[in-house]
Amino acid sequence: MALSAWVGGGGMRVRIVAARRRRSAAALAAEVAALRAAGTRVLVLEPACADPAAIGTNTMARDRRIEVVEAARASTERTPRRIGRRRLGRIGLAVS
Repeated sequence: MALSAWVGGGGMRVRIVAARRRRSAAALAAEVAALRAAGTRVLVLEPACADPAAIGTNTMARDRRIEVVEAARASTERTPRRIGRRRLGRIGLAVS
């Protein structure tokens, strides 16, 4: 049996990070599903392409915190343009 994370290479640290991200994604999906089942509107903001590069493989690295916050802020500010104001309005989120 071969899994893409193992076949793709990249070293043990990369594979461990990928496994953590898969578990986090599954937990997030379950939480979103529960909220939506209860009638709550949910907008999930996920990292943009530049965010994982800013975060790196060590999510607890203190020396990267400013870079991570700046990347997260920038991608969050771009979200309304990326998603579109009309689409945000349809799900009940006002954008100024």
